[in-house]
Amino acid sequence: GGDLSITDNASILDISGFNQLADVGGGMKVYYNPQLQALSGLGALTQVGGTLELTSNWALSDIRSLDGLVQVGGGVNIDDNPSLPDLSGFPALTDIGQYLIVHNNQGITSIL
Repeated sequence: GGDLSITDNASILDISGFNQLADVGGGMKVYYNPQLQALSGLGALTQVGGTLELTSNWALSDIRSLDGLVQVGGGVNIDDNPSLPDLSGFPALTDIGQYLIVHNNQGITSIL
């Protein structure tokens, strides 16, 4: 399968256009979107075949739309999202194929 990349968008506030997306066959990258506050629009997502990267989204404070994500075939990398308060967006996640990295997210006070 293919990859989904939402990257380097200085003014993007919203990614709600992906409401029907249930499966990304390859990797999914959401990075360098400084105004993006939430991942709303990804509520139907249940599987990412490759690596899931959430990196350098400085205003990102809500990842609860990923609450239906069950499986990531590669790794999960959550890095440099200073407004993210917790990792509560992953209650259904039961399988990570490779690794989980949570790094340099100054606002995280809980992984629950």
